[in-house]
Amino acid sequence: AVTMGLLTPVYVVKVQLQIPPAERVQAFRGPLQCAAFNLRAYGVRGLYAGLLPSLIANPICFGVRFITYAKCQEATLSL
Repeated sequence: AVTMGLLTPVYVVKVQLQIPPAERVQAFRGPLQCAAFNLRAYGVRGLYAGLLPSLIANPICFGVRFITYAKCQEATLSL
């Protein structure tokens, strides 16, 4: 959860750099300009858009990955 809290703003800026917001005619010049625009337009809350769904989905994904790994490991060891 701490990692996601730290990295969510990075992901938001990355996505906005890839797909500029509709209200902007030009693409951003870089990540700092993108982050500054996001802070001015949406506030700090805008940098954490999508955090809640990620907090819900990531444990499920990691659980499925761990269980799949454990089952494959068991199957490999039984050969």
